[in-house]
Amino acid sequence: MLKIKEITIHNIALPLQETIRMSKVIIEKSNSILVKVKSTEEISGWGEAASSLSMTGESAAGMILALEYIKNEIINREIESVEDISELIQRSIYGNYAAKSAIEVALVDLLAKTQKKTFSELIGIKRREEIPIIWRIAGAKNE
Repeated sequence: MLKIKEITIHNIALPLQETIRMSKVIIEKSNSILVKVKSTEEISGWGEAASSLSMTGESAAGMILALEYIKNEIINREIESVEDISELIQRSIYGNYAAKSAIEVALVDLLAKTQKKTFSELIGIKRREEIPIIWRIAGAKNE
């Protein structure tokens, strides 16, 4: 069983290699929220979620507010399983799916490290050797 000691939220903006143009939207950087969760055993887990009002409906500022709220529900909680994590996150706040995803991944990462398992072993899926690539049609260059 692990106990959550600390949760840190980081707002980052990374420049994209290529500008994305979709309809009237121009995206030049990736705005993401990183979440670091630390246990009383000083083990850390990390999660990330991108913010995009035009795609997910969640802004970085809104995600941070949601995560601060969720954070208060999680600090000093004891967690034993992935099911505990999912239940805790889902009942903590309505909506805010990207924010919930970031903290849920951080908690599962922490639980996996605590149990000395890989993330995929912990959630019960086979590790992939290849991942299919998705291409954006809307991101074509104007030529």
